Amino acid sequence: LISFGIFGLSALMRYVGGRLSASGVSPAWVSLGGCGLGAAGIALLAIDNTVGWALVAVLLIGLGLSVPGALAYDEAERALPGRPLGGLGLMQVGVNAFPIPVIPLVGAALEGGNPEPAFLAMAAFVLLAGLANLRPVGGPNAPSGDPG
Repeated sequence: LISFGIFGLSALMRYVGGRLSASGVSPAWVSLGGCGLGAAGIALLAIDNTVGWALVAVLLIGLGLSVPGALAYDEAERALPGRPLGGLGLMQVGVNAFPIPVIPLVGAALEGGNPEPAFLAMAAFVLLAGLANLRPVGGPNAPSGDPG
């Protein structure tokens, strides 16, 4: 039941992130804010692994990483103008290729009894991804105004 609720909440937050951006909130801040929440949740897993804090961490991860979802699709389409399926494919390759090397590394860290560095490295990666997206891709559908 909890996972179903988080799935529904993540769908809602993707919508909220798109609406925030459409309402004039800078896409850069939507992306950085979402990635910041997600990174905080991942880092929390390194700090405290009790059930209560793990639930808080999962909620932060689900909420935070969902907020910039609509923006990520828009950016993928801008990267390949005139090829909307190409943008969708680019997005899916990134989403599906990243876990392939990461899951075994995190699994090994968990099995070895030393998960903290793995969680902190993932949190840092997510935060760096948010920072890397402060400037949107230019293109025919690029948002107007200053990205930051």
